[in-house]
Amino acid sequence: MSLPPQTTVVCIGIPEGYLFGIDTQFFQTTPQFRGIKLIPDGVHVVHWGSDEQSVRSGHFFVASDHGLVILRWDPDNEQMILASGMSELDVSAVKSRLGEYYSFMVSYPSLDSWQELTNHITQSTLSLVPQIVTSSSTSVEENALLKKSLYDSARERAQQSGTAVEEDRIIQSVVDQGDKGDILQFTAFDLKKTWRDDAIGRERTEQARDKTWFLNEVVLPKCGFYNLLGELQLGFVTMIILANYSGAQQWMKIVQLLGNSLKDMELRPERYSILVRLLLIQLQTLPEEYFESFVDKDQFQTVLENLDAMAIGSEYLSKLMDKAAHYGIIIDNQEDPDFEPVVVDE
Repeated sequence: MSLPPQTTVVCIGIPEGYLFGIDTQFFQTTPQFRGIKLIPDGVHVVHWGSDEQSVRSGHFFVASDHGLVILRWDPDNEQMILASGMSELDVSAVKSRLGEYYSFMVSYPSLDSWQELTNHITQSTLSLVPQIVTSSSTSVEENALLKKSLYDSARERAQQSGTAVEEDRIIQSVVDQGDKGDILQFTAFDLKKTWRDDAIGRERTEQARDKTWFLNEVVLPKCGFYNLLGELQLGFVTMIILANYSGAQQWMKIVQLLGNSLKDMELRPERYSILVRLLLIQLQTLPEEYFESFVDKDQFQTVLENLDAMAIGSEYLSKLMDKAAHYGIIIDNQEDPDFEPVVVDE
């Protein structure tokens, strides 16, 4: 059976009045709604939730000509099922009725900024997130911290009761549930320790201030520069569309890492010209209330000061500074004569 041009998202059975959307567009569903058609090539995300205050869920995919994404609402469990969770018979039934559904689909809206928000996200980048991401999906790092906290509490209870940790009901629940495939596999790195293990004195202080060594010797060997930009973009869109805290944290961490790699800015200014352009597009898209909720204003200001001091991406830098000023971040170009570097204790 021939499929329609571009990519089509079929959505069956979603309740009336749900807040459904694609990319940065949202709308309420009607009883007749059957999906979205004429989706252009590239990375996209369809997302849904019962209302503006509910937990949102989303599915990322790469669109190509004659592509088809099938979503079916499960009313018993109140969740969306992808084609991979459906029987071949059910999938075939949906495909056979595609012509019938097509006239009840919404055409993809024209979104000029979406391509620039996602142009470094690849299929490999999308493999870092589960098939369905939610507002509450957590990163590997956060999940590990949560488990450590639960196990520490269980050990205390076990010592008091004289039982084994493995018998603790909470621990049994953690073991039984596993990760449920709902973990964001972002590149893990710790910005609180960015120096070599054997670094001391001035070298340690310098590597704590300038993240260049950490960026090139620890982080980029794991993922590469452009893949890191893809993670930056993926974290950002999961933040603005799904209000996902882990995505926001990863976005902010990468901004801090790149924006404090001072020597790398001097050696590879082309990298940071790209960063300036990305940050401009992101700030232009960021809802104001999200800036207050998710952005570390002081850290973001430091990053902008560093980019400004290096005169990085001058074509877009002034626009970025103007947009930052809208959020109360004012960059002072005058060097502070009383500035003294902070020495990191050994």
